[in-house]
Amino acid sequence: MVHIIDALVPVFVLIVLGFVLKRTGFPGTPFWPALERLVYMILFPALLVHDLALADLGGLEFSRLLAASLGGIVVMALLTFALARPLGLGGPGYTSLFQGATRCNGFVALAAAKALAGTPGLSMMALVVTCMVPAVNLLSVLLLARFGTARAGLLATLRDVATNPLILGCLVGIGLNRFGLGLHPMAARTLEVMGGAALPLGLMAVGAGLDLALVGKARGAVILGALAKCFVFPALIWGMAKVTGLGGQARASLILFAAMPTAPSAFILARQLGGDAALVGAITTLATLLAAGSVPLVLHWLG
Repeated sequence: MVHIIDALVPVFVLIVLGFVLKRTGFPGTPFWPALERLVYMILFPALLVHDLALADLGGLEFSRLLAASLGGIVVMALLTFALARPLGLGGPGYTSLFQGATRCNGFVALAAAKALAGTPGLSMMALVVTCMVPAVNLLSVLLLARFGTARAGLLATLRDVATNPLILGCLVGIGLNRFGLGLHPMAARTLEVMGGAALPLGLMAVGAGLDLALVGKARGAVILGALAKCFVFPALIWGMAKVTGLGGQARASLILFAAMPTAPSAFILARQLGGDAALVGAITTLATLLAAGSVPLVLHWLG
């Protein structure tokens, strides 16, 4: 497990650095939202296009990867639904508990995959993102439409899912690869430089977004949601990978993705469609803090 910790320490150091810089006011409050938008809209898609366009995708059993992903997500939806009433959560609270337990931070996942397995690991993680992100987003929207307090904006949210820059980057990269187009050397070098900036800047943006005040008000649902995200969801995905026969780097990458802390986008979606935004925001922060210790443990146990 020591090599896992060694590989992941820089990832979490950059998250802490972002948190510290934001709290000290450097380089200024307006900088951080702009940085997150730059990374999300431009730099990470460039990274995904580059790595997927040039990756060796031969022999990948995409159907098993998708089946394992969907299986884990559906089981977690049922599990959080069963827990919502005992925890005293209404419909909006249930949707946020589900989001907190299943939505994974792609920024951290891609950085962790590269730290642990280099470029091949990064390419495989990009494929996992292609499977998991649309599936979780779509089910989250459907649950919010049924249990949330806001009914307006559903079509707009579905449109946002379909035009997610990370998903579009994955699809473009896979298309270039599968059709044998590849990348012109100049384009490849340009995208490589842009992608190189994505990981450190994205991790610092994650740290800047943490709100420890929310953790101080943590109640049972927050703690349970964070534990489900960090431990239960990876275990479910591991089980589904076993059932579907998914193995090798694909299974390792899927488990790593499932072990990631909750994505901050869960808060935005909850606010847009009438979920419990405060609950999912608190789960996101607590899960990110727990992930520094839980990710090495999960990979050691389930890897």
